[in-house]
Amino acid sequence: MYYMILPIFVGLPAFLLVSQFLHTVTFPLTIAIVLLPFLSILSTIIMILFVYRHHFTS
Repeated sequence: MYYMILPIFVGLPAFLLVSQFLHTVTFPLTIAIVLLPFLSILSTIIMILFVYRHHFTS
């Protein structure tokens, strides 16, 4: 009987801990995935402006 109850008592906190860990990991990851295109576009615009300005000054 105890062999049936023990995995539930051990497994449930472990499952909650793992899900909490995954939640804390996936949240910044999704933000990074969402922000990555914006950051790449922004860096490209900055690069183009910098090269454009540098080309015109010299």
